[in-house]
Amino acid sequence: MKKRLVVGCLSLRKTLSENGIIEKIMSQAGYKTIFAIATPPGRSAIAVIRISGPLAGDAPALFGAACPSAGQFSVARLVLDQRVIDQVILLFMKAPFSSTGEDVCEIHCHGSRAVIDVLLARLGAEDGFSMAQPGEFTRRSFMNGKMDLSGVEGLADLIEAETATQLHQAWAQIDGALRAPVMAWRGELVASLPSSKP
Repeated sequence: MKKRLVVGCLSLRKTLSENGIIEKIMSQAGYKTIFAIATPPGRSAIAVIRISGPLAGDAPALFGAACPSAGQFSVARLVLDQRVIDQVILLFMKAPFSSTGEDVCEIHCHGSRAVIDVLLARLGAEDGFSMAQPGEFTRRSFMNGKMDLSGVEGLADLIEAETATQLHQAWAQIDGALRAPVMAWRGELVASLPSSKP
């Protein structure tokens, strides 16, 4: 059953991509730039806010800061209503060279609840930005071909890993321990199908 599910999902993503359906979805007017805190909730020294989508590179300007060049980082003071919110590190990755395959900006700020709340509220108030739903960054990564279904499962296992053995197993799955046999099964299935030529 799992074998059929994995092969089916891989085929679906390939079909969607080949027919340009993924690109059409991403270019629709309603396609939002998503954001969320990427670090555990609660007070900490550092928090990371991840932003992914077509407007990700515009996010720093909402706080009076310039977005760094692709693959670069910068240190900037974020300002709102002429008041300093925080001094942060900004990172920018240009599509398709990011974890989601989209433009991605990260704000590495102090983990103060006040700082996080102000940044998230300002992003949420801007047209075209939306708080990410659980798993939405991973879904976009999958849809953009940055990760296959076995990699998605491996990532979930990595996040939940509590022992070294679980950690190594998760990385084996992310690195394709399941992918090679699944692709071989897919090849066998495709080869065994009767020709559709008239």
